[in-house]
Amino acid sequence: MALFFSINVFSQQSNSAAEVNRYLEKSVGQKKAANILSLTGGGLMVTGIIVASTGSDGGWFFSPNQLIGAAVFSAGTLSALASVPFYILSGRNKSKARKISPEFGSFRTNDNKYVTAGLKVEF
Repeated sequence: MALFFSINVFSQQSNSAAEVNRYLEKSVGQKKAANILSLTGGGLMVTGIIVASTGSDGGWFFSPNQLIGAAVFSAGTLSALASVPFYILSGRNKSKARKISPEFGSFRTNDNKYVTAGLKVEF
């Protein structure tokens, strides 16, 4: 019976270690996506401002360059705003990975030294 219990305990440890790795991998991937979206958005916004400022005064109300610049600036704003949920999800997955973490340690009694291994679960 003790052998059966120890097998279950060790299998739970490996599953939670895999779960921690899965959460960390998801967090890294989401943070990369968020960084790409925010940098792309910033670049598009700067490009839109440059294109809009080089427009000549022609046409009715806005020149074609100003309209194109406004469209590029709007696309950049949407891209930058789309990165916010990815940053939030990345932070949540990282905190989930920190809540379930393997923990190793040791303690000493009179003449014996013991090594411990377990899971640290924070609520």
